[in-house]
Amino acid sequence: MKKQGFFSSRAFRKGTLSLVFTAIIIIAVIVVNVVATAVANRYPFSLDLTANQDYTISLSDEYAAYVKNIDMTVTMTVCADEDDFAAGTYANYMAQGLSLTDSYMGVSESTSKYARQVSAFLKSFDVMNGNIKVNFINPNSVTEFAPIVNQYPGEDFEYGDVIVSCMHPATDGSEFERYQVVKMSDMFTTEMNQELYYTYQVSAYDITGSSLASSVVSALYIVTNESSIEVAVFGGHEVDTEYAGMVQTFLKKNNYTFTDVSNLLNAEIPENAMFGLIVSPQTDYSAAEIDALDAFLKNGGKYGRTLVYLPSIGQPALPNLEEFLQEWGIEILPVAAYDETTNNYYQYPYMVLAQAADSEYTEGFDGAQQYFEPMPYRLARTMFDSQDGYTTTKILTTGPNACGLPLSENLSENWTPADAEYTGQFDLVLMSTYQKLDSAAGVAGESHVLVISGDGFFYNDVMTNTSAFNSTLAINLFNGLSGQEDGTTITIEDKVISSTNFSDKLVNSYAPVVVLLVFVVAIPAALLVMSLVIWIKRKRR
Repeated sequence: MKKQGFFSSRAFRKGTLSLVFTAIIIIAVIVVNVVATAVANRYPFSLDLTANQDYTISLSDEYAAYVKNIDMTVTMTVCADEDDFAAGTYANYMAQGLSLTDSYMGVSESTSKYARQVSAFLKSFDVMNGNIKVNFINPNSVTEFAPIVNQYPGEDFEYGDVIVSCMHPATDGSEFERYQVVKMSDMFTTEMNQELYYTYQVSAYDITGSSLASSVVSALYIVTNESSIEVAVFGGHEVDTEYAGMVQTFLKKNNYTFTDVSNLLNAEIPENAMFGLIVSPQTDYSAAEIDALDAFLKNGGKYGRTLVYLPSIGQPALPNLEEFLQEWGIEILPVAAYDETTNNYYQYPYMVLAQAADSEYTEGFDGAQQYFEPMPYRLARTMFDSQDGYTTTKILTTGPNACGLPLSENLSENWTPADAEYTGQFDLVLMSTYQKLDSAAGVAGESHVLVISGDGFFYNDVMTNTSAFNSTLAINLFNGLSGQEDGTTITIEDKVISSTNFSDKLVNSYAPVVVLLVFVVAIPAALLVMSLVIWIKRKRR
């Protein structure tokens, strides 16, 4: 019998088979790692395994749909090194930049969580939409950051800023850039640490929630639009500039820009201004200024403008301005809202809960499920439904049993609702529309006067309250009057969420999950099963 050679022996065949399978497995592991690394760079994923989903921020369905449908190239430049978020450097800058209590006590775990949220959230945008490019550049590196400084010579960037930019084609064939800078202070809401202040007279703040989602989506919305809606802010007359600033802060997130017009008689009003804003003036307007307001609304016969007036309970009588409003069918009453009816006020009868009237701007508001922030309202009412081309619209009202509380200078210590001069249902937000008619073309143009009452209707804590719908109504009004209800707009509402109640899935929830399941679960499991099968078969021989 011929002796069997080594290369044809059973041991060699079994050993060779083992080597072949070992080599295949090693090669497969290398390939999987290479592919997984490449895919992870394009679709980074992370799992938030904390009990409260501390590192997760999710976009609303409206925000997410908008981001996914952006078809322009957008660049998001983060003024921080990518490693700073994990190393704690970014959290240290947060403590200093936001004047946090951490500046005195040391960076807390809560602040570190917020820092990691920022990183995870920003990196998720190029996962949702490949047209959005996210770059991290260290602003402390002169060589790395020099191109950014040269590109935006008028800006003074700070650590943590996020520059969102987009190029648009111009009519002459060139390009122009629209950009927004999201500051670190735009990403968080804070409140003063009262204990530290009263004990040591130190002004330090604690983070109360994240407004990152609305701030970043707002920047994307603004830069991807070719132009903004212009608002002229009418000054003088000791107007409430602080409250006017709150109105601007809210509307800026929705692609509105503002020009201060300090004097109606000699300051230039932007020709493209669609809105004029008057906030709680303390002195009356002259006849010439009233004519200027009238000319603003007529717009050289083109109309198409809206005067927004925000009265307050702290104003004196303004006969000329109020007479002008009466021509539009709006009467401002010298009283504040008061209602003792159960469920119509909050804590005190002068903190009235407004009710939505039947109008296109309040469509879908359900009084049983939604409410407008309770506050002291200056009462008004419509003087007619329709007259001489003017049509009035009730938007928010009191209940039917309200009455007028005299303003402080006229209020008797013994006053009761039975003494009220004004009783019934009143208007809190109302509008008058004038239509210029043309015999051939029908409506040739229309302008509006919009009255939004309430001391504090636009306060930040009101607009960010997740229960109140003041912000939704405000955007319905401004977007509707500016003609932006064409399906291409979104409503940026800065509803604050805290790190203890993030419970939704990650923003980058689709591609990352697929990558995770395929490369971290499915392929390793398949290799393990294959190895076990081979081992069991060999064991049985």
